[in-house]
Amino acid sequence: MNKGVAVGLGAVAVVGAAYVGASVWAGQQVKRHYETQSDTLARQMPFLKAAQESHEGGVFSSTHTMTWRLGCLPQRQPDGSVKRGEPLQFTVVDRIQHGPLPGFRRLGAAAIDSELVLAETTRQALAEVFGEGKQPLAARTLVGFDGRYVSTISSPAASIAATEKSPQLNWGGIQATVHGDTSGRSATYDFSLPGFEVIDARQGVTLKLTGFTMRGEAGGDGASSLLLAGKSQGSLAGMEMSVRPPEGAASEPFRMSLGPLKFDGKATVDKELLSSTSSMTGSGQIGATRLDKIEMTASMKRLHVPSYLAMIGTLLDGSMSCQADKPEPDPQVVMEAMQKSLAALLPHNPEYSLDKLAVETGGKRGELSYAIAVAGVTEADLQLPAPMLLMTKGELKADVKLPVGWIEQLLMSLPGKAQAAAPQPEMVNVMLDQFSAQGLVVREGEFVSASLRFKNGQAEVNGKPLQLGRPPQQ
Repeated sequence: MNKGVAVGLGAVAVVGAAYVGASVWAGQQVKRHYETQSDTLARQMPFLKAAQESHEGGVFSSTHTMTWRLGCLPQRQPDGSVKRGEPLQFTVVDRIQHGPLPGFRRLGAAAIDSELVLAETTRQALAEVFGEGKQPLAARTLVGFDGRYVSTISSPAASIAATEKSPQLNWGGIQATVHGDTSGRSATYDFSLPGFEVIDARQGVTLKLTGFTMRGEAGGDGASSLLLAGKSQGSLAGMEMSVRPPEGAASEPFRMSLGPLKFDGKATVDKELLSSTSSMTGSGQIGATRLDKIEMTASMKRLHVPSYLAMIGTLLDGSMSCQADKPEPDPQVVMEAMQKSLAALLPHNPEYSLDKLAVETGGKRGELSYAIAVAGVTEADLQLPAPMLLMTKGELKADVKLPVGWIEQLLMSLPGKAQAAAPQPEMVNVMLDQFSAQGLVVREGEFVSASLRFKNGQAEVNGKPLQLGRPPQQ
């Protein structure tokens, strides 16, 4: 044999052996990841239960099959009894091509095509909607040697015709891209939904969404899907809803449209305590009233995520158990378990607030805000009954300021018989003056406002002490 040919064949053999070895190594890394994935997901999302798992490995490719269970919803029988329903479960099949050249198309540790496997009857029904051979939801993931990945997720557009029992549905499909790492510690995402429409001719209801997008980034320690700090931005081109009035009513159809809308969100984590803020701005129209500006800001502070997940787990375990011989949960027992989980949240001083909901129309502006919190709960306080605990440690504050003209317009726009009984504008002013004299509201020219505070078991309205059942002290 020619020496050069022998050297060439030897080089090819070495390269081939190296490639096979690299592919085997890549396959082992992928398998090791799947061996820990179910535990990671169960920890991050405790409402998911691993029902069945298998991994069939080869040199250049492998297949991983995972069945997840969400629980079993109780089903009421014709005789009024309640029995356990079928498990709510789904199966995901990942077909994996091993690196270093997965599919001989690009460099990387693996290329994964994920498929959602459905029951045959469901598959046939969806094939009629999306088309034979088209997946209602598909994902492709490319994994690098450094553990970073990029996933593309898509769903094709489809339409479902109306039936005697269901409305018409027009689905614009979805597109999403996720960049992250296999440890679950960081990710960025970009999601878009071109459109979505529901038309219920029987009820006279139409709902339409257009141009929804969301993008953001998140990072954490991988312990829970809720323990992620990050930020997000989104937009909605428009939302429209119309409702046909009851048969025989003289009123016009109710119509509402919102958009364009913009969304922003931010979340931070400090020692398992999640805090977040979200905001929305935009414009819209309700009936003939143009909403020139809409602003909303909401926040959550100091939510202890492990306790919150335990509370959710208790609720799901009681209501969605798949044990056929397990009796229906005693509502009293479930309530006691929920209160126990809730008690674990309270020492962290959780708070939820609608910081601002403001609307501008016709040159006038109205605002509403409120906050609900629990502060200063001790171990001794946790021994108290829940109502007494909330009465002593609960805090509430709420503020509202509205143009008087809006109140008149609202009362005059009540439908049907309620409109005939609605007070006239002069009566509205008399009523507001009476409330003002009692200290329940404050008249400020063309505006009326009210402020409520509750803390340490004491309530105040507009800065004056309030005894339940009595107006504020003058």
